[in-house]
Amino acid sequence: MLDNKLSTIEINGTTYPYKCDMVVLEKIQKEYGDLLRYEYGIRGLVPYFDENGARDAKKDKYITPDVGMTCRSVIWMIEEGIDIVGEDLTPPTEKEIKRQQDYTVNELAMMAFEEYANCFLSAMSKPKRSRKGTKKMYRKKKK
Repeated sequence: MLDNKLSTIEINGTTYPYKCDMVVLEKIQKEYGDLLRYEYGIRGLVPYFDENGARDAKKDKYITPDVGMTCRSVIWMIEEGIDIVGEDLTPPTEKEIKRQQDYTVNELAMMAFEEYANCFLSAMSKPKRSRKGTKKMYRKKKK
């Protein structure tokens, strides 16, 4: 049974727990060298810095999130979720994540970013909200 305190994600019909914590942050640092570089990558953010090195957010550009960063971090978060709950699940491979049709890269990146951002909040400061139906939350509503 999955732990209700962990987020879940459904990939190709299988529901997985996923969690970003310091174990996952360490993997991100080892892979990308810097957490901010990772954050920019999954957000699709190309920050603008002036000649003095100061960031000007008004001139930032947004592009498609980095597919490799997004997929690898989702796998690490799933691996951590499985390890925490002790489920007998095999995490999806990077190729399976890339081939799945449940989420767009933007939706996966947003889910990964939200879980990543939770690493920087204390348990007392986290908002109480349900992750059920997360997939639908990121789809644009048709008019």
